Amino acid sequence: MVHVQSDIYIIYTCTFTGADISNIVNQAAFQAARAGEREVNMGHLEYAKEKILDGKHRLHQHSKHL
Repeated sequence: MVHVQSDIYIIYTCTFTGADISNIVNQAAFQAARAGEREVNMGHLEYAKEKILDGKHRLHQHSKHL
């Protein structure tokens, strides 16, 4: 289960697509599970957001070189 102050998290993700947010929540759930936790917290969501943003940045950089 995810307990997040949605109004605060919306500010951080306002430019993301629905698919981006879905990926972030899924990655956060994986991170929580790896840590043996039953709930996703803001720390997991922040980790996941950075991971997704890093992946997008790398994909963008790679496409410039093609």
